[in-house]
Amino acid sequence: MLKSEKIKNKIRNEVYLDENEIIGKLLQESYLSSKQKTSIKRIATHLISECRLEKSKHSMLDAFLMEFGLSNQEGVALMCIAESLLRVPDKLTADRLIAEKIKSGDWLTHLGNSKSIFVNASTWGLMLTGYVVELDDAIQTSTSSWLKRFSSKLGEPIIRKAVSKAMKIMANQYVIGQTIDKALKSKTASDVFSYDMLGEGSRTETDSIRYFNSYKNAIERIGVTSNQNESVILNDGISVKLSALHNRYEAKQETSIFTKLYPRIKTLCLLAKNYNIGLTIDAEESERLDLAMAIFERLASERELRNWNGLGFVLQAYLKRASKVIDWLNALAIETQSYFMVRLVKGAYWDTEIKRAQEKGLKDYPVFTRKENTDICYNHCVYLLSIYQSNLYAQFATHNAYSMALITEIFKEQNFEYQRLHGMGEALHTQMHELKYSKAKTRVYAPVGNHNDLLPYLVRRLLENGANSSFVNRFLDEKEPIYKLTQHPSEKVSKYKSFRNNSIQLPKELFLKSGDGWLNSCGVDSQNLNEIKLIESNYNQMREKQYEAHSLLAGKKICNKSRVQRNPYNSQKIGSWSAATEHDIAKLIKFLNKNKPNQISWPLYERTDALTRLASLIEKNVFELAWLLSIEAGRTIEDALSEIREAADFCRYYTSCATKLVSENQIEETAGGIFLCISPWNFPLAIFVGQVVAALVSGNVVIAKPAEQTPLIAYKAVELFYKSGVPSSVLNLLLADGLTTSKLIDSDLQLSGVAFTGSNSTAYKIQTSIANRSDRVSFIAETGGQNCMVVDSSALPEQVVDDVIISAFSSAGQRCSSLRVLFLQEETADNIIKMLTGALQSLELGDPTHIKTDIGPLIDNNAIEKVNEHIHRMKKDAKLIAKKDITKSQKSKRILSPHIFEIKNINQLKEEIFGPVLHIIRYKQQEIDSVVNQINNTGYFLTLGVHSRIKAFSDFIFKRTRHGNFYLNRNMIGANVGVNPFGGSMLSGTGPKAGGPNYLFGFSKLQMNQDNKITHEKDTNTNFEKITATTNLVHNEIEILSSFQTWRDYSIDERLNTSLIYKTSYTQIKRIKSLIELPIELSSPTGEANSLSYEPRGIIIFIPSNEMKEKIIIKNISTALICGCAIVLISNKKTFGLCSKIIEDFDLKDRELQLVSHYDLSQLQFLLKNKYLQNVLIEESHVKLKYIEQEFSQCCHGILNIINPIESLGQINLNWLMGLVIERTKTENLVASGGNTQLFNLN
Repeated sequence: MLKSEKIKNKIRNEVYLDENEIIGKLLQESYLSSKQKTSIKRIATHLISECRLEKSKHSMLDAFLMEFGLSNQEGVALMCIAESLLRVPDKLTADRLIAEKIKSGDWLTHLGNSKSIFVNASTWGLMLTGYVVELDDAIQTSTSSWLKRFSSKLGEPIIRKAVSKAMKIMANQYVIGQTIDKALKSKTASDVFSYDMLGEGSRTETDSIRYFNSYKNAIERIGVTSNQNESVILNDGISVKLSALHNRYEAKQETSIFTKLYPRIKTLCLLAKNYNIGLTIDAEESERLDLAMAIFERLASERELRNWNGLGFVLQAYLKRASKVIDWLNALAIETQSYFMVRLVKGAYWDTEIKRAQEKGLKDYPVFTRKENTDICYNHCVYLLSIYQSNLYAQFATHNAYSMALITEIFKEQNFEYQRLHGMGEALHTQMHELKYSKAKTRVYAPVGNHNDLLPYLVRRLLENGANSSFVNRFLDEKEPIYKLTQHPSEKVSKYKSFRNNSIQLPKELFLKSGDGWLNSCGVDSQNLNEIKLIESNYNQMREKQYEAHSLLAGKKICNKSRVQRNPYNSQKIGSWSAATEHDIAKLIKFLNKNKPNQISWPLYERTDALTRLASLIEKNVFELAWLLSIEAGRTIEDALSEIREAADFCRYYTSCATKLVSENQIEETAGGIFLCISPWNFPLAIFVGQVVAALVSGNVVIAKPAEQTPLIAYKAVELFYKSGVPSSVLNLLLADGLTTSKLIDSDLQLSGVAFTGSNSTAYKIQTSIANRSDRVSFIAETGGQNCMVVDSSALPEQVVDDVIISAFSSAGQRCSSLRVLFLQEETADNIIKMLTGALQSLELGDPTHIKTDIGPLIDNNAIEKVNEHIHRMKKDAKLIAKKDITKSQKSKRILSPHIFEIKNINQLKEEIFGPVLHIIRYKQQEIDSVVNQINNTGYFLTLGVHSRIKAFSDFIFKRTRHGNFYLNRNMIGANVGVNPFGGSMLSGTGPKAGGPNYLFGFSKLQMNQDNKITHEKDTNTNFEKITATTNLVHNEIEILSSFQTWRDYSIDERLNTSLIYKTSYTQIKRIKSLIELPIELSSPTGEANSLSYEPRGIIIFIPSNEMKEKIIIKNISTALICGCAIVLISNKKTFGLCSKIIEDFDLKDRELQLVSHYDLSQLQFLLKNKYLQNVLIEESHVKLKYIEQEFSQCCHGILNIINPIESLGQINLNWLMGLVIERTKTENLVASGGNTQLFNLN
């Protein structure tokens, strides 16, 4: 094996090296003498001092960054404007963007601070703008009246033009020209450049070809000016991003990359060689390093490229394996008799690397967590390049005086060059040459492109250099002592207790910092070539394996007539299973009813220990579980790995929650019930495990009933439950069809509750079965969603396309959270639709056991038929935008062509379509109320996404909707346990949210009442047919609906600032506010914010019993009103007078709101048919309860929510309040609004 191959293998194996160990070794390196260290400090000090004196040479951006860094709100506001303003096509959105971001800053504090005319002029402009767009009164009154009068004469169009101009001025500091010809004209004869054709990676094949032609044209134009007789290092060059040449530049698509991308980069290299210029492969994210090295290695071995010294490689020093890459480059140069250019940079994607590792649950970070550690590695790489300079031409990209001084000291007069970014660091590099410390030239990295392409690049540069720790941000600041800037990084690092930054937790420890912390699940990196080979190796070993599954009831395996189980993709036999019979179920019922007290004597500490072990067992069996998910459920490898992590997270999170809730006396240590858990086929492991773990850890006996399509996965999961220590007596696996399962619910089993995830139609059948029982059974349901995303014109189109493709087509659209309807603002709709069409074509459809596959099969023929029927209808009633064609063989393998249609209104969709079909609706900005109404009128409130850089826009939509999961500037799928708990309301389910802090309440003893059978007393009012009723109560809006819609938007304090305050006690108010007033900040990966808030559940039907006292009725009504609900009070003849008196006390005339209405019992039947009424406050022993359940179960407009009235304020706890409120999570991608400033400022 060649030396380079050995080193390359080592590099692949050392992605996640221990940071303490690496830095410890590097600190022991003694490549600098004490004399050299003194010299370096002296040179660096001199450089900084001279730069500070030569103020005329400071760039506009040097001053701008020093004044508006990332540590103040004004800097962040400018980041957001810089990132988005120049691409916004419509004036209204641009005005709103400017108004909001300028309002967020206190510009007066910056006025006159800088010595830059541009910065001060900008500050004045921004300050004036703040007044034009009506800043808060508190800020306005702090300025003299003439300023307000002056600014009020200006208008928003002038402001928009002024701010846009300022952004363009700033942007133009970084870009040398919008075309290569303009760029070439702007350079002088003494300048040496490496041109970069801007663009943040292609999204379509059309993009890739366009970028290729752009590079090709640039090389030809640069080549015309090059000197054929000079060394290639003396000519201008070009930098190429491989992600621009292939829209799927990722390890999973390696075959396609070498088929499509490689010929393109080879062509560009041959062209560059012909013109005697350098071509450098630019650095990208760390997971692409292996691919870049493989492509570089092949290029280096091409005969046609021999005798060309222009092939270059960019190396990022923040990579833990950076020094090994230099060793590899040197070995490769020797083996191929080449001379490579190596550009050493600090690294441009640090925040992305940290975020990805946390989200994927990787072993560690591929990058250093301290900037000083990156500097130590950079310096070590400088030393290595000095050793290897006979084979490698060193190019040092830096704006750091200390780094430049160190390079000068190590390299002396040897052959190398400095590099800097266009628009930055000019003063420092000029001083280096003027002070004659080095004769090495400086090459300028010069971006070429229009403003739209510049924006992401600009933000990345601002992030890198605007942070508190950035040298660029500090070295011109005269308040910053020079000695702090000239310390060797090892001097700083040696003072830390740990070399790695413990403020940035390891991915597995990400959630341990929270009060009820839990270990993050371990992930498999499906973009790592080593781990891809490991996945493929394990899959290949299992291809011939056959599985079997049987019911496991009352501790026994029940083997009945065998049924063949087939792969949904190719119909091949993968195993067999047998279903339980009615006789088996009868024996189980008898066993459970007889032995229930013995089965639930399992202590909490034993339960949590066993279920924590289960998490580890799930992770240990990751490849077999992933294989089963692929061959039985059609899950792609990526989806399967993600689902396995979710299952492990459920185990650890719920055990943590149980321990905390029991210790706080919020739930009992042992609920003591029997729970039936019915899970779906689309998440056959994660949801199955999540339901069962929640029920078990709460102290219940469980009957787990998986979907008929996925019995093998469930059987394997239960084997792991038993192996972890869960007794077979408390966990039963029931393999049966829906009809057989319904008989279990209809039986005399002492059933406590049902946890269900699936379709609305099945949920209604279960609700009917429960209603017909003689006892109370709690029902937790998570059903479907008509999930929408709203995109305004300030959104980044590339990000929108990425998130839409993931949200709509992952798992073949077979997720409850999948995106179904995309609302696009008309100004940007055409462009986004064009990009979506191209991106759709790049998706890989096929065998889910292949790593490259993006979309696998639909689960069965019924699913195929239903989605095809919808597609056929849409082809008649809508406009077909795009579809991905499939082969004849794929049609026979349940692969369905993904489709995108354009429709006029969401009401064209009659139901949720569970497949890869996306619908697009265009809207005008002034029609946003109509958009919100369309979304709300579906009745589904599960997931909702917004893409916008305007906070007010997203806040408006959030406030006007009720969706359980709200996503801002990110995709809408993949809710993480404990991070963004999942679940909705109305047609989308009951709550509490799965994976949330309140989920275990649904399995607690308070939610069950097993000891008391509900008695049916004779009631003369049950025959409602003969009673004359207000039938419009069924279909029309009831009279208090409009008041409720106003009331629910009030804060608790605003609700109490009415006459309601006189009907409440201080203890009552304090208790409610402490539990539900403020959003809960949830644990999050870096660059993301997650919060859980409580909002009113709706209008509550309240039926007091004959014996209920007035003060108890008032207490329950006032509590519901404080929570934002409204009340429909129902009375009979005995309670009519009392209820009539009470509602007068709750008439909020001061706000013209009627929040409590009163109806006679005769109207109940009609009220239950009203879609707005799904909540009933009634005692569980009430004679009407069973009637209500039965009547409501026939309505099919949601799941009934029964709330047991409280008698004392001591009963008010979060568990009880969950009957009056719904949970909503908001997940925001902070990086989209100006970058991950929090991480960059982390010390």
